[in-house]
Amino acid sequence: MSSHSRHYRKGVILAVYRRKDEKLEYLSLYSPRHGKGWKLLKGTQRNMPLISVADKELFDEAGLKAKRIQAIDDRAKYEFRDWEKRGYNVIGQDLQAFVVETNPDAQVQIDYRENVDFHWGGLDETKKLLRYEDHRRVLEKADRFIRKQIELEKNLQKS
Repeated sequence: MSSHSRHYRKGVILAVYRRKDEKLEYLSLYSPRHGKGWKLLKGTQRNMPLISVADKELFDEAGLKAKRIQAIDDRAKYEFRDWEKRGYNVIGQDLQAFVVETNPDAQVQIDYRENVDFHWGGLDETKKLLRYEDHRRVLEKADRFIRKQIELEKNLQKS
C-alpha cells in the first residue's frame, strides 16, 4: 500500500451543553467499546458538511436537537492502534470541535449500540470523568467560548 493513500477520516467532536438554573452542564457518554470510558460525542460521515455531521451525531447518539451549533478553533486528532499492521488506508480521525447548545429540558436517549450511559455535569466534574486529554482540552476551550458568548449576550441586552 502506498503511503499517499493513507489519510485521516474527517469528523466532529461535540461539547454539548445546556443552561440549567443559570449553570452550564456538559454531556458526556460512557462507551464500553473503542477505548472504553467517558467521552464527548464524536462521529464521522462521508460526503456531508461537518456542521451537518454534528447535528446528525447529536441526534443519533443522544436523541437531542441543537438550539445552536458553532465550530470552535480546536480539534482532536488521533491514530488508530495497529493501523499499519491491519493495512488500513484510514490511519485515524481528525475531529473538528463544535459547541452545541441543547434545550435544558430535553431528554437524552442514547444509542445503546454505541454507549451505555450518559451524564450531565459542570466543567470540573465532566473533565474528571473524561478519559482522553484531548476531550478535556476541547471541553475547556468550549467552556471559555460559551462563557464569552454569554457575556456578549448580557452586554448586548444592557445596551
